[in-house]
Amino acid sequence: MLVALGALLGCVGALVAASRSLTQGHLAYALDDAYIHMAMARTMAETGVWGVTPQAFGSSTSSPLWTALLGGLFALTGPVDILPLVLNAICGCLVLALYGGELRRAGLSGWRLAAALIVMIVGVPLAPLVLIGMEHTLQVWLSLAFLILAVRALEPDFGRETRRPLYALLGLAPLLAATRYEGLFLVAGACVVLAWRRRPGAALALAVAAWLPAVAYGIVSRQHGSLFWPNSLLLKAAPPGDFARNALEQFAGAPHLVILAVACLVPLLLMPRGARGALAPWAAIVLIGLALHVALARIGWFYRYESYLMACGIAAATVEIAWLRQSGRFHSVRAGALARAAVLIVAAPLLYRGIVAMARTPRATANVYQQQIQMGRFVHRYYGGSTVAVNDIGAVAYYGAAGLLDLGGLADLDVLRAQRAGRFTTEMMDSMARARAAKVAIVYPGWFERYGGIPASWTPVARWTVPGPVLVLGDASVTFYAIEGSEAAPLGRHLRGFFAELPSGVRQDLTTAVRRSDGQTGDAEGAVDAAAVGSLGVAVGRISTRSSAGSHTARR
Repeated sequence: MLVALGALLGCVGALVAASRSLTQGHLAYALDDAYIHMAMARTMAETGVWGVTPQAFGSSTSSPLWTALLGGLFALTGPVDILPLVLNAICGCLVLALYGGELRRAGLSGWRLAAALIVMIVGVPLAPLVLIGMEHTLQVWLSLAFLILAVRALEPDFGRETRRPLYALLGLAPLLAATRYEGLFLVAGACVVLAWRRRPGAALALAVAAWLPAVAYGIVSRQHGSLFWPNSLLLKAAPPGDFARNALEQFAGAPHLVILAVACLVPLLLMPRGARGALAPWAAIVLIGLALHVALARIGWFYRYESYLMACGIAAATVEIAWLRQSGRFHSVRAGALARAAVLIVAAPLLYRGIVAMARTPRATANVYQQQIQMGRFVHRYYGGSTVAVNDIGAVAYYGAAGLLDLGGLADLDVLRAQRAGRFTTEMMDSMARARAAKVAIVYPGWFERYGGIPASWTPVARWTVPGPVLVLGDASVTFYAIEGSEAAPLGRHLRGFFAELPSGVRQDLTTAVRRSDGQTGDAEGAVDAAAVGSLGVAVGRISTRSSAGSHTARR
């Protein structure tokens, strides 16, 4: 166990060090979404408002428990950026402690126990989840605890004297659902198995307990003028009627989930008949949860959406294999060798996926630092207290100290309703921005082509482009627009003033119109190599010519 804990914390430490080497020594999380929770937590701690800004209630999170937990800690410590990292590392250690205890119960020890724990660390993968800075390690821990308690409650010798697992399950289910709504998929699996085992009362009680936080949150949200479901669920859920197609498409694109399903089923089929009934709930709960998830929700987005299923599936398969080993099916040398080879064949793709995830994590944090955190810093310096239109809100909300018009709909109910109704257009985008006195917009233009594009009256002033590879950004380039023409010149001055602080490798392109406002003419382009910008902010430049763009290009 100590070896596994050391391995996890060592991986986290190595990823943090590699990340800081790419972010000029700053802590950055691998997804902008982490800063949505942090912005909401700070707003709640400082003003009591549940939203990304103090202006209004906003149902921008599908993880109320994580956001509330962060908010409580921020109320005690202030908005400390490292707190999500620390909480995730603690939850990762709790995952290993819980999983290790269950493996010992299944008879594993020594190198087999250590190997199984390493598979959990890499296969989920736990270390990248810590660097994501969101609620997923907490979700993994609670999901694993729920699965273990559900199996306990379904053991054949269940009786009055052993009802404690069910009572614990009833207390845990609401926490799981409040951490992420996908927890309801595992609860559904447990309810189905309870009903199949002729315990409909327990199944009903469990379902009611699990749905309580979702219903309570929905009622509060409606009372504050928002929708019943969190905005993120409405934006990301599969459209009604497309559930079967969504499931097939996601399974086809996720071989690791297919491998996980096979790993849960095959050991169960090889079990002696007497042991199969006792161990069937492990596979049944995971597979039902998996089927519901791929039909109703999403997978991917930097390994996080299905991470709880990966943990539960690995746990179920490992426990089944451990009990199968004890059953005597593999006592012969040949059978044992075949079994070990099969385990390695199944585990190898999952381990490869986890290793790739760890290799990509530092670059993902660099993406966020180079683009979205710099956007937040820029907004805070020049537009703090004003309203800014954006389509990626996390770091801008957390660092920007500005009012937001969220053109993506996650933190703006009017935008969300218009998008869901098919009424969101270029003209509506412009009217919303002007009605809220937004001065500038910082967006990915490509996101709005399906709505008719960026309003023609908005003046493009500059574009920031981060160096590749781009792993977690909506686009490598983000464009700055002046919503009112009179704001173009001030915005251009602000961008030139901020340029010396951009991280190395980030390119800034000023448009021809802004360059000419400084008295420059023609197509000549001043290209500044910002790697040569010293501590005094003096740019040693190189002049080049590009006939097609007519823009001012600066590279950090």
